[in-house]
Parts: sequence; structure tokens; C-alpha cells
Amino acid sequence: MLAAINAGLPPNPAPGWRNLVDARDLKSLETLSRAGSSPAPGTRNIILIINRFLVQYANIFLDRDGTIIEDRHYLSSPDQIVFLPGVVQTLQAMQAEGCSLFLVTNQSGIGRGYFSMAQYYRVHEALLGMLAEQGIYLTDVSFCPHAPEAGCSCRKPGTGMWETISIRHGLKANQSVMIGDKQEDIAFGRNCGFTASILLGTGKGRDFIARMGLKPCSSKWIEPSDQGLPGMPAVSARDLPAAWQWLQHRYS
Repeated sequence: MLAAINAGLPPNPAPGWRNLVDARDLKSLETLSRAGSSPAPGTRNIILIINRFLVQYANIFLDRDGTIIEDRHYLSSPDQIVFLPGVVQTLQAMQAEGCSLFLVTNQSGIGRGYFSMAQYYRVHEALLGMLAEQGIYLTDVSFCPHAPEAGCSCRKPGTGMWETISIRHGLKANQSVMIGDKQEDIAFGRNCGFTASILLGTGKGRDFIARMGLKPCSSKWIEPSDQGLPGMPAVSARDLPAAWQWLQHRYS
């Protein structure tokens, strides 16, 4: 969407306006819009379009294992990283649309002693490099190294990672969505008050869908009829590409 919006800007907009749109600084855009500023011709329409269609999923929070890469069960080596089908193209599309991408991941293998912090960082740096090769850049990443019994606040479904990232970047919960393949991902999004929490059928998602009594994703996505129940996702989607298509369908 933002690619099309940027294409509609005048050739030489007032200083800063193209940068504001390119940077996806929604808070600044909303402030300028409310203040009644007079930007270059046509730019106010751009602001209204962004506010209406993008604001509800401006910030996309993603789980790692089983969501964007294959779940290798305590992945500890860069050579184990394999992107799930369609993920690279979908992340590129999200980024092109103007969304900010955040990675939030539980890495209890560190706390359990299965791999070291140094091993985690080697995997992390390799993943960032592989994404950068495809023109994909995460706005921020947060991870929990603790075992479940540690009782920390940062492990999903606790909201510690959201609290850290939201303060750092000035984010709003009602402009954010969570996408993951595990029960704790859905509970995390709900606990944070996100616009939507989307359950994928990849990774461990298929088992969770069965345990929740949800219908298997024979189509691209299924919206549960009882979304008000605790732990229920807004939608179960076949994979990350289908989740992205649902977001566009639901909020546009």
C-alpha cells in the first residue's frame, strides 16, 4: 500500500513529508493531521489513508521458530535455519506495505542448558543476515532466555517483551498484531491487548488447533465462532502468507 501511496506524492513534496511516509512514523503523521498542518497538495489524503487502513496492523509481532523458520527443536546452529515456504516474500510485502516488523521469541533452551547465549547470538546474527540479503530488516528483536520455571515476566505469554519494545519505540497495542504457531503466542497478543492474535498452522500450530477444537485450515484461514473464549485466536491461518492476506482482507 505505501508503495502506491508514495507513488502518489507530488514530485517535490514539502521537506520531510516523503521521509515521514517512508519512515512510517504514524505518530508524527497523526499529530500533523490533527494539528491541521498544510502539507504538500494531496498529502493529507495520504495521511487519512494510512490512518484508516494501516494503523490497525502497523506493528507486526512475529514468533520465530515454526512461524518464519522451521522449528528444529532447540535450534542452536546457523546451518539449521530454513525459512518456511512463502515467508520471505510475505515479509517483503509487509515491509513494502509500511509495516514495522518485530521478532519476539522464547528461547528456553538457554535456561535449560541445551545451548549457550553465544550459540543463540550466532543463530540470531545469521538470521538477520539472511533476511538482509532479501531486503528485509526487523525493527527490533526481543527474546526470553529463561526456562519456564524461572517465573520471569519476559517469557510469552507474559508481556515483558512487549513492554520493553513498546516503550523503546512508542508503540500502541491497538496498532499491533501477533502472529505465531503456539498457544503462548496467542495468549501473549491477547494479554498485550493487540488488535488481533493470529494462529498459524505451521510449526506446532497444527497440534494447538486440534487441542483448541478448531477446524483444520483446509482453506487459507478460518475465523473461530467463539473468539471471546480465553486463549482463542482472532483467526487460524494456514501459514504466514495466509495470515497476511487475512490482515489485508479484515482491515481494508
